[in-house]
Amino acid sequence: MPDELETKQDESSVESKETSQETETFTKKLEEAERKGKSDGLVEVGRLRTENAKLVSNSQKITARLDRIQKESDEAEIKAAEGNTEQLSAITERQTRRTAESNLESMTQERDEANEKLQGYTKIEASLKGEEIANEVAERLGVDKRSLIKLAKRTDWSLEAIEEIANELPKKGGTVELDKVDSGRTIGGKGREKIVEDYIKNPDDPKIKQRYTELRASEGR
Repeated sequence: MPDELETKQDESSVESKETSQETETFTKKLEEAERKGKSDGLVEVGRLRTENAKLVSNSQKITARLDRIQKESDEAEIKAAEGNTEQLSAITERQTRRTAESNLESMTQERDEANEKLQGYTKIEASLKGEEIANEVAERLGVDKRSLIKLAKRTDWSLEAIEEIANELPKKGGTVELDKVDSGRTIGGKGREKIVEDYIKNPDDPKIKQRYTELRASEGR
């Protein structure tokens, strides 16, 4: 009987490791979907959700099998202690305590994993929706879409924030003199987009704020 239990436990351990590897692969795919940022990304999110549901199902099956093996082991241990009240009491107490601790750990892990996955999905969906808004704003205000999306990634993707950035970008086909501003002083060779990007990232930095102010002054703002 012990040999059989050990064999089952070894098999389940292998299956558990395989599920762990599958989960790691899924996480990498989720991160890759976020990096792509394609217009069809929502479809990719849906596919990943389906894949994740399968992983959860496999994990639950393995957990059920491990629970069954543990139950058989506990029953065998109790049976072996029959007739010894003191030993039986100690075994029962230890098994009860272990079960309670295992349940608490399992619930905590499930909660943390669920929150992590939810945050991942939410972040991807917010990014995709934000890019759609940025595309619409860029089209409406006549600015470069790629530049607007790049700068908008530093915001909360709200319409107000994206429009504010778009209003700072040059119109398509327009030209802005960037070589010199403010009585001929140079701006360090940085392009307009870089100046705006730096200001959005660190608006309180004195040097960055000065460059941004000079840029706006050169544009008559």
